[in-house]
Amino acid sequence: MSNKRNRTYILCAAVLFALFGVQMVMHMNVDNLLLDDWVFFAVLEQGESIPAWLANRWETWSSRLLVEAALCLITHSIWAFRVLDSAVMVLMAWAVCRLAGSEKRPGMLALSALLVTTIPFAIVRSTGWMATSLNYYWPLTAAAVALIPLADGLWKRKTPCLMAAAAIICAVFGANQEQISAVLMGSYLVLGGYLVLRNRRICAVHLLIFAIAVVQLILHLTCPGNAVRAGESIALVNLRDYAQFSLIDKLSIGLTSTTALLFYTYCPVLLVCGALAIATIIARRRGAAAYLIAMAAAAFVLRAYLAYFTAALSGLAGGNYPFVAMRSYTLLLGPDHIGIPVYMVMVFASVCVLGLMALALYLSIGHRPMALCAVFAYAMGFAARMALSFSPTVVESGERTMLPLYGAMMLCSLLCVKDCTKDGSRHWPLAAAIAVLIVAAGMNVLSSFALAA
Repeated sequence: MSNKRNRTYILCAAVLFALFGVQMVMHMNVDNLLLDDWVFFAVLEQGESIPAWLANRWETWSSRLLVEAALCLITHSIWAFRVLDSAVMVLMAWAVCRLAGSEKRPGMLALSALLVTTIPFAIVRSTGWMATSLNYYWPLTAAAVALIPLADGLWKRKTPCLMAAAAIICAVFGANQEQISAVLMGSYLVLGGYLVLRNRRICAVHLLIFAIAVVQLILHLTCPGNAVRAGESIALVNLRDYAQFSLIDKLSIGLTSTTALLFYTYCPVLLVCGALAIATIIARRRGAAAYLIAMAAAAFVLRAYLAYFTAALSGLAGGNYPFVAMRSYTLLLGPDHIGIPVYMVMVFASVCVLGLMALALYLSIGHRPMALCAVFAYAMGFAARMALSFSPTVVESGERTMLPLYGAMMLCSLLCVKDCTKDGSRHWPLAAAIAVLIVAAGMNVLSSFALAA
């Protein structure tokens, strides 16, 4: 038994080392500073004090003081960034697998590593290699670690003291990003309430991480710099009258931009997560109703992609129009578009498909306590994205802001696959989905070479 356990640990370590190697290969194509990286590089270069500079940022631009302090330091070493960012991606894969209760299973850990490798490398450079990673990838990884004590409570496991300490530290850093503070607060509030209802113990670390998330969310909401940044962003996207919009108009902006990025932006993460969820429904023989639900959601998403790839064909213009219109979400902002029939139909259809996707996840996992948690994780990621969409900066930030949703979907996929083979399931649907996953991960690795600056 001891030898078998040792072999398992060796295989798990090998998977993580292999992922680190792949990430380092990809990060070797990160060879200079880009865009916002220069802003943080210039702080020390010009002899300015980091605390003084951060105090000015608080008043004029951002509440992410911990993140930006780290950026001021790391932008001075490209090698430190390559190593640390690669290590963060490895930690993300391990932490997501730990949340699914499968971190000691080499096959599941390899699946998690492949999922992390499908996160589009292109978005790492959208505002600078380092600025994007530290503002989005690192907080997402920190959130996954900070959620481990909560997941351990759901899985009826004891959280080691060192792990609890790491979770608290990660909560402090991760919640310094607005989305992550909302995710942590919502997760510990709702799933912590679930633990109470199930007569399970709420640990002190749960309460502390919840308090950290609440305090940082309040700081984000009260930071004067965030209001200034929102005002400047409004001007950049020609939404100078945004303050005059009603609540329904702001919800419209959030929903339209979210569904456009979710359904109409090619993203390997969502493609492979959807493939895994549908494959497990078929593998577990959930029945015709489950197949129809999963396939209806898949058909809608694939139809959206078809509209994009066949936009130049005049014969399909009529059928493509609603999807093309929704794809151009930046053109649909404001009250003038609320009553347009095609717009309302597509928004309604998009919400229905989101519901179908959540239901498909539940059907795949089955009637288990963690099934409810997985569907909540999906809804939580979508809700966090919606909350951010109340700010017009979503129009500028684009796909980077989807990372919390991608994290939730990766967790849901692992939960779908977990113990699937023990349910007397077929093997070929999972094999097909994993093949798609391997191809998508490989293409993403290759794309990193094309992005070398």
